[in-house]
Amino acid sequence: MEDAGPQPQPIGGTVTGLGTNAGLVLTLNGANDLAINGDGGFTFPTAANLLPGASYTVAIKAQPSGKTCDVSA
Repeated sequence: MEDAGPQPQPIGGTVTGLGTNAGLVLTLNGANDLAINGDGGFTFPTAANLLPGASYTVAIKAQPSGKTCDVSA
């Protein structure tokens, strides 16, 4: 059986204190946007998976209405 090599790893996290339908949009490496509609876990779509050890940046593309969010590791 052949070794498939390193497998892509999902990128995600947890949102807290947002509420519902607030309009938060996160972006992965400036190209993969993900709308967040409430508190809880999230994962960027499979196409955004990165190989182990690859660098990446998660940023806020759109702030929710009436709130200011930040990203932390």
